[in-house]
Amino acid sequence: MPPGVDCVTLPSMGKGVDGRYFPRSLDVPMDDLIKVRSSGITAALRSFDPDVLIVDKVPRGIFDELLPGLGVLHARGRARTVLGFREVLDDAEAVRREWDEGDYESAIRAYYDRIWVYGDRSVYDTVTEYGFPEDIAQRVRFTGYLNPLDVADPDSKAERWDFDALLPEGGSRPLDLCLVGGGRDGLRLAEAFVHAMKPGIGVVVTGPLMPAESRARLRALASQHPRTHILEFVTNPCLLLERADRVVAMAGYNTICEILAYRKPALLIPRTEPRTEQLIRAARFAALGLTDMLHPSDLTPEAISAWLTAKAARRSAPEEVMDFSGVRRLRGLLEEVLAAPDRGGETPHAVREGPRVGSILGSLEPLV
Repeated sequence: MPPGVDCVTLPSMGKGVDGRYFPRSLDVPMDDLIKVRSSGITAALRSFDPDVLIVDKVPRGIFDELLPGLGVLHARGRARTVLGFREVLDDAEAVRREWDEGDYESAIRAYYDRIWVYGDRSVYDTVTEYGFPEDIAQRVRFTGYLNPLDVADPDSKAERWDFDALLPEGGSRPLDLCLVGGGRDGLRLAEAFVHAMKPGIGVVVTGPLMPAESRARLRALASQHPRTHILEFVTNPCLLLERADRVVAMAGYNTICEILAYRKPALLIPRTEPRTEQLIRAARFAALGLTDMLHPSDLTPEAISAWLTAKAARRSAPEEVMDFSGVRRLRGLLEEVLAAPDRGGETPHAVREGPRVGSILGSLEPLV
């Protein structure tokens, strides 16, 4: 991490394919896990006393774990609070139901100064799609999509991994890459990719959340396909993406931004359960001509083979069809929220030199 940044790790929660949360590591009741997490969040916010708090996706925190900490900051009156989330959350009906059941709008009105949507309104208009009320809509700022190359350190030495030995000398064979996000539900796509005919070397990154039995099954299958190799986890996938000729992937936000940053031909096979977020996103990017999409109901090794062996069509540069400057815009948005009067219309407190920014990353795939 860069200088001036530190991390407080909370006991982790997992999320099943049915969308339900569970203690991922500790053998404790869920209520106990939430109490530990909530008390840790509250203590950190009370002690750190941030000027700005950025919360990921869930206004009240998972199972309301964030509310005590938000109450502490609200009572002090110093911190400005920002809710940030990806441009697509789910289909509109599901989002409205979730927000109504969680009373999210009340929490936003009580605690949040701004909402940062990490996307481009012309690609997906989050405000209109989800019918935000006017007072909530006024808090929204579309940042643009987050380009990972804008935060890359040009002076750092590239990591080198064991997969270097898999690549042919001189790079004469293409490298086909399969990414399944965290991997929790990525086995079906990974198996289809392993079975598919590939023009060169195939590499599958299973992700850290793929169950051990699924990884073992995938390795056994790959042993029958000597030009396909399995990696369980890489700290930074960008080196792989930089070398890849084609990418077959699920349609998570981070994965798509990384693919577009390196302008790689990509076939997206989105997850459709328990949310349709990836399906909506993949369809929008396919319509823009930035990627191809295969519905998971049509997923077969033959379909992947046909795409991998077809002549690659020229893709539009992402900057030509969408706003991809979100990382560069965040500084100005941070300055805006620091300068904003509080919800009572009062002038903000003086900000310490080098403002303190706290970020609650509640999702399994943090954005920033």
